[in-house]
Amino acid sequence: MAKLSIVQQRMVDLMKQGWELRRTEGIAPQAFLTLGAISRTIRITTFFALVDKGLLERKRESFPFIIYGLKEN
Repeated sequence: MAKLSIVQQRMVDLMKQGWELRRTEGIAPQAFLTLGAISRTIRITTFFALVDKGLLERKRESFPFIIYGLKEN
């Protein structure tokens, strides 16, 4: 597995704890980690870095979000 930055590793750890990764599409895409009513905005560049490293996969769509999860090993 590719080396992760501190921020990327923190994102992966939160997702393993049950946080959900959501992304919007469009001219200004955004990404969020959510857990119930708690939401944390993440940089879209961090999201794409994890996609490029092959760690994320699209799970489902729930307009206006696309929900991602960690790829199963």
